[in-house]
Amino acid sequence: MKGTLIAPVLRSTRLVLRAMDFGDLSEVHRLRSDKGIARNMGFTAHENLERTRSYMQSMLNGEDADEWLFWVLTREKEDRFMGSIVLWNYREEHNDAELGYSLLPEQQGRGYMREALPVVMEFAYDALQIATLQVFTGQDNRPSRRLLEHLHFYYAANATEEMPNGKTMYLANYTMTKEEYYARKTAQHSTHPRR
Repeated sequence: MKGTLIAPVLRSTRLVLRAMDFGDLSEVHRLRSDKGIARNMGFTAHENLERTRSYMQSMLNGEDADEWLFWVLTREKEDRFMGSIVLWNYREEHNDAELGYSLLPEQQGRGYMREALPVVMEFAYDALQIATLQVFTGQDNRPSRRLLEHLHFYYAANATEEMPNGKTMYLANYTMTKEEYYARKTAQHSTHPRR
């Protein structure tokens, strides 16, 4: 994507975001075999490690082909897969891209994605000079929608999409431009001056 072949290591207060490797197989399988996550994301839950290995290889191949960037979320000083963020569906004519994300069930509700997504957003806006980020999440996925609203994404429209599992998903589309992101960031800094 835009000349970046692999996801660079990114850091937040508690997290390290790094490239995926096959050492993550068992944890990726736990996430991809979870029926609730599969339902929310529109894929069929993985039934065996070979299916997960194939999925991981396809993600690595796509990154090698410059189609997307894929990060694994780990805790600082604990290099174990907790979830992932992907930056994909880049459209050069619009200079926009899509964010996707997932977390293991036991890691949800701890603020990790609230912490990690802005790091990837800033990389996309600053290093890649992407003008607009989009997110599509299930219309009924209230935790995901609350996360996006907390991060000040703007609800744009409802949408439907035929998913790999053959089912139609009813989605909510959220967007944020680079200008909106930095205006919000500047406003937050001005209301919380350093002492």
